[in-house]
Amino acid sequence: MHGAPKEGEPPSIALRALRCFGERSPTPLLVTEGPLHVVLGANPAFVELLCGDDARSPVSRRFVDVFPELPPGAGAALLDDVYATGAARQSPSFERLHSRRGERVVTLCVWPTLDDGEGPRRLVIEARDRTDEAREIQRGRELAEETRRINERLVVAGVRMQELVDEAESARNRLAIIAESGGLLGASLDVAAMSQGVARLLVGRLVDVCAIELLEAPGVAARSVLEPRVLSPDAAHAIARLRARSLAADDATARQIHALGFAGGLSIPLRSPNQLVAVLTVLRRRGALDPLET
Repeated sequence: MHGAPKEGEPPSIALRALRCFGERSPTPLLVTEGPLHVVLGANPAFVELLCGDDARSPVSRRFVDVFPELPPGAGAALLDDVYATGAARQSPSFERLHSRRGERVVTLCVWPTLDDGEGPRRLVIEARDRTDEAREIQRGRELAEETRRINERLVVAGVRMQELVDEAESARNRLAIIAESGGLLGASLDVAAMSQGVARLLVGRLVDVCAIELLEAPGVAARSVLEPRVLSPDAAHAIARLRARSLAADDATARQIHALGFAGGLSIPLRSPNQLVAVLTVLRRRGALDPLET
């Protein structure tokens, strides 16, 4: 036991108790005396846990001089409070670098021993190693954070899955429209009537504006099938610009179409085996415009 009475002075009850019960205890214990908290004794477990590489005995030194780096809640303020009130207190957890065992998380439990007048005379300080508990708490926090990240990824994956479902549904709708357009083409020999049917089919389902320019023969004026029947000046202007560019990818034309209030547009030549028979031009006001099969 690190602690002894002065020469000729009988061992105090506190020191005798510390020797009897604390010398071999695995619980780290230390006893201080008086308002300056001078260390009277400390068992080997306390010295090993908190004194670390300090080879000097803590006995007869003030507690705050032995452990000057302790946080306020575990140092002099804590001991002063227990000594003044006589009530037991516990410090917040703090980290302590151990020479052999690395970082340790420690709390101090402090309670008084009373003199004959029932006033505090000495303080008993128990050091509790909370490292394993702190590690479990940290692992729990890390697990909770990893669970949160996994849940976020699952939500993102769910959203993407719904987007894929929506894209597949949109593709099915486009195929259905193409099939219906093919039915119109096969059911009518009247190209103008067939074109009107195709325009009505596309508008409202894939596009907002559709214009089909029928090229019947060289030297014959072209006829246009429009849906809606009456185009706004902006739509007419956009169609003219798209027809002038045909299928060429042109950023300037795209900006001009956007300035006219349309998100996108396409102009597609329609051919029979031997000749160009029509030009299909479509506009959409919102969202991307998917390429159409020609």
